[in-house]
Order: sequence, then C-alpha cells, then structure tokens
Amino acid sequence: MGVLFESIVGTLLALADQTTPKKAADIKLADQSAKPERAGGDMEARVAPYWQQVMTGRMDSGGFDEAWGVFSYGGWSDAGQMMLLHNIKNPEKALLIVGKPNRQEIDFERSIDLQELKTLIPKLDGIKKLEDVDLPMFDGLVFEMAYAQRVAASGKPKATIVKRVYYKNPGTKQKFPGHDEILELAQKLKTKPL
Repeated sequence: MGVLFESIVGTLLALADQTTPKKAADIKLADQSAKPERAGGDMEARVAPYWQQVMTGRMDSGGFDEAWGVFSYGGWSDAGQMMLLHNIKNPEKALLIVGKPNRQEIDFERSIDLQELKTLIPKLDGIKKLEDVDLPMFDGLVFEMAYAQRVAASGKPKATIVKRVYYKNPGTKQKFPGHDEILELAQKLKTKPL
C-alpha cells in the first residue's frame, strides 16, 4: 500500500509542477532547428498537413504568389482551417478558403476585395515574426500558422511554405498576444458571409 501511495503522490506532484504558472522568461519556445526540412526548405507540417497541401496546391493551380494559413487540430476535434491566397501582380485576385471543422471539405470560398486585403495582409504578415510555442497541455487545440510563397525550384516557381509557427498553449499559463491576434483574425474570417 505504501508503494502505491508514494507512486500516486509522485504523479500528483509532477502534474502540479506542469500546471504551476511560469514567468515568460521561464517558458521555453520550441527549437526551430529541430524541425525536419524537405527539399526546397519546405518544413514538415505538424498540424493539418492535408490542408497545408490544399493551400499550396491551390496556389500553384490558381496562379497565386503568396498565402497565409491558420490550421488546427485537437485529437477529437479541430476549429476548422483558414487560408488566404494572394496574387502580388494582380491584387484584386485574392481568395479566402475556409475548411469545415472535423472534415476534409471546403466550407466556403470567397473573393477578398482590395480594401479588405489591405487591412488583412499587415496583420497576417505577423506570422513571419512569430516563434513556436510548445507548452505542456493535457487536452486542447493545437495550431500551426503558415506563410507560403512561390519559390524557384528546378526553373519553375513552386508554392512552398517558407515559415511555419507551431502553437500549443493551454491558455492558462502565459499569453502570447501576437499568436492570439492571428488566431482571432482567422476565427473572424472563418465566419460565413451572409
């Protein structure tokens, strides 16, 4: 009985240590260099790889120059997916694609007008400045924010994700305003137009 009691107490103490709030300086951001890379510098997707392939595939087939995406996964569920594709030379050609939660189906697509695009791009470009956050979490949603552009590969430009930001934060320990702002923006964009 004593060994079982000691085992339970040890487990509870270990869990308590994981849930104790830490200062921002104590939180270790995930090591960027630890991610595997594929040819062309395209790092492996950790969240919703199917949807990240949809984004780059639509870039290639639709002639888009750059794209931003926010992808989610939670084991039992996800929060849907959001992709914004943009053509630099023809800014009127911008497309929002929203994936249905828990399905590999597109919920809706809509064009983005130039005025809306001018407000979205500076906010979504924040993805380029963010770093991974990988905090211990028992259950919850995990996100990956991505930025893709056309990169010359074998003479022909190919859509390639050049920046990925992994975000696992239970939300109870530390706030990451830059990451959360991107997630809030993606949630607003995922709302179906009337």
